[in-house]
Amino acid sequence: MDISRTYQKMCICKEIQKKWKIEEGDYFFKKSSSEVYFYFCGHEGWPFAEAQRRFYAWLPRQDQLQAMIEHIKYLYGFYLRVAGWTGQLFNREEKLIFEVGELQSFEQIWLCFFMWIKHQKAWNGEEWKRAKA
Repeated sequence: MDISRTYQKMCICKEIQKKWKIEEGDYFFKKSSSEVYFYFCGHEGWPFAEAQRRFYAWLPRQDQLQAMIEHIKYLYGFYLRVAGWTGQLFNREEKLIFEVGELQSFEQIWLCFFMWIKHQKAWNGEEWKRAKA
């Protein structure tokens, strides 16, 4: 599971955070300190409350990112090529759709794929940018 600062920065976007439904097994971090937490049970006394969500951000796991791509038919028209941890998204005709610099994990690659498929945004190393028409 990627808990790096790079992945944290990538996840602080409304498109990802609005999808967060707190459940057991979630990773999240405190925005002010980058301290990472793992939610493993909903026992009494748990310090995380719904009202505190603005101080925390969700770090989706790879399986959660894959589940967010609801229409699996998209996967037939696009595929992700990983070569030396460089994420490149191609269509069936081998046309490069976007390329992301050095990625550090499959979570980062799947997040890039999700953001492109669902929101037509690409990661430029610092922020998500809408694709030019």
